[in-house]
Amino acid sequence: MTRHLLNISDLSVSELRAILDLSLQQSVRDAQPLNGQGVALIFEKPSNRTRHSMEMAVVQLGGHPVYTRGEEVGFDVRESVEDIARIMSGYHGVLAARVFKHSVVARLATSSTVPVINMLSDLSHPLQALADIITMEEHAGPISGLTVAWIGDYNNVARSLGEAVCMLGGTFSLGCPLGYDANDEEIERLA
Repeated sequence: MTRHLLNISDLSVSELRAILDLSLQQSVRDAQPLNGQGVALIFEKPSNRTRHSMEMAVVQLGGHPVYTRGEEVGFDVRESVEDIARIMSGYHGVLAARVFKHSVVARLATSSTVPVINMLSDLSHPLQALADIITMEEHAGPISGLTVAWIGDYNNVARSLGEAVCMLGGTFSLGCPLGYDANDEEIERLA
């Protein structure tokens, strides 16, 4: 079964912990698990930082990043999302997409034969949450038992970070302006 990373909550607690622990091990980078594989980096929503960080991550893991702009694939304009997933997964070992609508990465995952990674969608930003947790644990120790405060709009980053903090046994505290806060369903889900 192909595993995808669309949301932090797609992972079990042990899988989340394993990803965080592996990310800090030089031996993983030395092993180059992407050796000889292409990684499609599909940017419907452009980002300079995400492009550079992802290209360098793929190179450090031994793969070959292939940057593709959104207009080059034309989701549901030039080809369906499902056709793009089938074609690209025939060339690459991983598909990573930064999109406007979460439904696009979900549809990529349903038709891809290789892992799909969500680099950002309107619903979630799992890679940002992983990077934030790594940084916090490097400076403050394990998240378990800590309180992480989010000040600002409840958005895709807050959602993913909240999932990670809660899964790891931390407390996630929100300070959001009225009208930009998490709805009751989200609060209940995180609890």
